[in-house]
Amino acid sequence: MTERKMGPRGLLLLLVACLSLLAFTGVAQADVATVGLPFGAEEPPGISKCRPGETCSLAIRGAEAPATPTVAAKDGTVVSYRLDWPTAIPGYHISVVREDAPGLFTVTASSAEVTPVTNEVAVEEFDVDLPIKAGEYVALTIPAGGGIGQFPGTLRGLAFGGSLAVGRPVDFEGEGEGPVAIGYNATIAYQPTAIETITKEVVHTVEVPAKAAPAEARCVVPKLDGKTLKAAKARLRAARCKVGLVSRKSGVRAAKAKVVAASPKTGTALPVGTAISLKLG
Repeated sequence: MTERKMGPRGLLLLLVACLSLLAFTGVAQADVATVGLPFGAEEPPGISKCRPGETCSLAIRGAEAPATPTVAAKDGTVVSYRLDWPTAIPGYHISVVREDAPGLFTVTASSAEVTPVTNEVAVEEFDVDLPIKAGEYVALTIPAGGGIGQFPGTLRGLAFGGSLAVGRPVDFEGEGEGPVAIGYNATIAYQPTAIETITKEVVHTVEVPAKAAPAEARCVVPKLDGKTLKAAKARLRAARCKVGLVSRKSGVRAAKAKVVAASPKTGTALPVGTAISLKLG
């Protein structure tokens, strides 16, 4: 009997030449978009702060790519927001702001105030549940003494004095443009739409790869569950990894926050210096 060997990629291609009918009927699909400035775990070149001793709020009306205005394209819900390298002091929150007329604004919803757990050293994400309508803005309130990352770019923003809140008069200070992009964004889940029914014929192709030898692993994600942020950072450094996105469940105090999840998960082998995202609870 002649021995047959697989090709250099070691892939077994199984072609199932069968015709199948696929039908998708009335499936609801959420439309999710991120507004504001997209950013990763890299250190920003600067920190943007309010005037000394003052709390301030802002929304992005216009920006050059990759940043986008923090305005809703249609009705939906703000489900989270992210701050780039915020200061570890209380008072950060977002609000949904409606422009009733030029220079006149109303706050329709506000999130609870939070205290970042890091101090201008990481990206942090916060879960919220705020209704928003088409044309309304997501505004960020920065507490006195606080700041967030500042990047090169072009931004046209709406400036408000003080902290924004539902039922509180809005102090609109004006609209300005500058050569910077402010490090915050928000994720909006728009109301779902139905997918129309589709019926078509397909041929199934299944590709089964041979087990490949793993690449050289130099950063192996350690067990972090139950660790404080400080302890988790130390373990990541010892494993030759680094801290990436840090998020915290709403309502959990910074002093008691501990790691409840890491991504990639424990035991994953990665190149040296890979950023590991942490979820605190």
